[in-house]
Amino acid sequence: MTRFALLSIGLLLCLFVSEAQAGPAMARYLCLIDYPSDANVEWECSRLHKGETLKSRFGDRMLDVLRFNRIDRRHIYRGLYMKVPTRLDDVKDFTPMPATYPPAEKEAKFILIDLAEQFLGAYEFGLLVFSAPVATGNGSNCTPNGVFKITAADRYHRSSLYFIEKTRIKYPMHYALRFFTDRKGVEYWIHGRDIPGYPASHGCIGLYDEEMQKKHQPEFPLLYSQRGFQYCDLLLSQGQVQEVQHRASQTLELAKQYLGQGLGLYDIGNDYLSLGRAHLLQSQRDSNYPVTHSLNFLNRAVDGLRQAGTQHHIPRALLARAEFYRVTGVLEKAQNDLDEAFTIATRGGMGLFEADCHLEYARLYLAKGDKAKAREHWEIAKKMIEEMGYHRRDKELEELEKQLK
Repeated sequence: MTRFALLSIGLLLCLFVSEAQAGPAMARYLCLIDYPSDANVEWECSRLHKGETLKSRFGDRMLDVLRFNRIDRRHIYRGLYMKVPTRLDDVKDFTPMPATYPPAEKEAKFILIDLAEQFLGAYEFGLLVFSAPVATGNGSNCTPNGVFKITAADRYHRSSLYFIEKTRIKYPMHYALRFFTDRKGVEYWIHGRDIPGYPASHGCIGLYDEEMQKKHQPEFPLLYSQRGFQYCDLLLSQGQVQEVQHRASQTLELAKQYLGQGLGLYDIGNDYLSLGRAHLLQSQRDSNYPVTHSLNFLNRAVDGLRQAGTQHHIPRALLARAEFYRVTGVLEKAQNDLDEAFTIATRGGMGLFEADCHLEYARLYLAKGDKAKAREHWEIAKKMIEEMGYHRRDKELEELEKQLK
């Protein structure tokens, strides 16, 4: 019988962050947050410069610098000010958690959360065996402190109270461990989530998903399936083409290897889609790069998602292939794919895809030289995006508006 761990959370009721800090300032200046262990490392406040990447600047210490800043790769962007160690070797295998914890010497499994440090340590008979940065209560919602016992575990748990921003999809809380239920029945869990570099939760304790995945599923060293696809989508929005090619190629092979064993045609189709989009972006950057690479992957993505029977995911692949045909001048095929995506989206009540279709229609009619039609679709897209709060498309709206003038 598996014995659930004891959990100790302490030092602060919650790491207080003012509403002013928790907004744009905190997200842009990680240097504003003070951790006790900062005094042990000489650092300066700096940011990535034009042409720099985490890898090019920090080399093999990249992950250590991220741990030092309590942030994951998804939240790094050019212009973000972060704490950069003067000597990178000072943060090798960084952790502020004590190597031994005497109060847990008699416990086979013990988890210690240091709210002041925003770090978790896992102990076996008092010896530290794992540690990772966390995101705890955001100031308005504190993380309970005290000594608790893990009372439930759920690998695919979802919140009963909170939703993914601007959607009605319940917030995913993967690899969840419940440690406390208050008098109102509100449950608090340790679970996988994004780590933005500052306290950001509603009271739960968030750990970076990929780190947990590597520990519990070593055969899957990268985020895969839907979460992997969403991460690649984010990376593409940041222009990280090579990273997406690297990730999607690996997860594609894993999806093929484990087909029917938890992974399916849907996962393979999404990996092909990520690769197709990445190769298209690379061909747009480099005129000597063969554009046919992108089409091969996009065709497989469309076919694979059709075979998977996932009607609600097909518009994404059709939109990507329509973009390919548009930028390569095959406008009739672009129109065909776009019309099919639009039909599926409208029949299925898929508002976000419908807005994406109107944006692509605007681009397509611009390519055809019909500004009036392009503006008509742009205006519809703008209205839908504003009504749904689909603000990740704001930049695309602005770029199209400039072209329509």
